[in-house]
Amino acid sequence: MSKFYDEKYSNEDSYWGKLPSSMARIFFQKHIPDNNPNLLDIGCGEGRDSVFFAQNGCPVTGFDVSEVGVKKPIALAQGLNLSINFIQADINQYRLETSYDVVFSSGALHYIPENLRKEIIAITRISPIQVDSMCI
Repeated sequence: MSKFYDEKYSNEDSYWGKLPSSMARIFFQKHIPDNNPNLLDIGCGEGRDSVFFAQNGCPVTGFDVSEVGVKKPIALAQGLNLSINFIQADINQYRLETSYDVVFSSGALHYIPENLRKEIIAITRISPIQVDSMCI
């Protein structure tokens, strides 16, 4: 799967664009508390949502399988003077060592087996919430 996304992200332009997804904007407005929670963005791709959350005060870790995808937001975050931790690895094999207040994903959870999704939710310090029929 990483090869597929490496090809998608190999253009100089952003495959998904640089503006945050509508899901990230809505999620932030409705569900992010004012205390700047520690946020994990699973399947961050080129980082547009990770950058959005960081610009709004959240400490962010962006996680993606694509090496090409993760390189782009590192440069973008540095250019915006944001500190974002990006990890390139397969979430199905890599185990996170940190717990997070919020786990966000826009379009990647369906790649993760159900038992591993439960493990990921277990590292979240707040209760899962329901957003547009998706458990986050």
